[in-house]
Amino acid sequence: MAVLGLTSMVILAGCSMAPLMGGDQQGPVTVGLINDGNSTYSFEVWVAEGPLDGIQVQKGNGETVTVPAGPGLTKFNYSGKTPRTTSVQLPESARDIKQISISPGEVDEFTIEDPPSDPVVVVTVRNDTRVIALVTAACSGDFNYLEVTTLDGRATAGYNC
Repeated sequence: MAVLGLTSMVILAGCSMAPLMGGDQQGPVTVGLINDGNSTYSFEVWVAEGPLDGIQVQKGNGETVTVPAGPGLTKFNYSGKTPRTTSVQLPESARDIKQISISPGEVDEFTIEDPPSDPVVVVTVRNDTRVIALVTAACSGDFNYLEVTTLDGRATAGYNC
């Protein structure tokens, strides 16, 4: 029995156990933005301390909707929905990281230096007249990478913790 207990202790000591709650960010977060569509799209990237409440989505008819930025990866595709989504407003605690227009077939990759201890990364994708997608991502531990890809009229995303 003593050997089993020692073996179990060695195995557990070698495991990397992520905390159940966030707050364990160890370095920068890399973000990849990809345009696989046929038009130029604008990307806006923000980071905030999680949990992030109060993302406001403005509709063309004046309606405002609050969307969640829960744990994990969340995607909202707005293309083709009426009324059109005209803007996204984040709480004042969110830090604007980058705004960039990307032509078809292009990629932009960068790092968010000095992110908060429990980062939530938010990306919006726009065409000339509307917001077509909103992506939020948060990890329960070290957040390494977020990738957002536009297709015509929508976006997909993936992340790595």
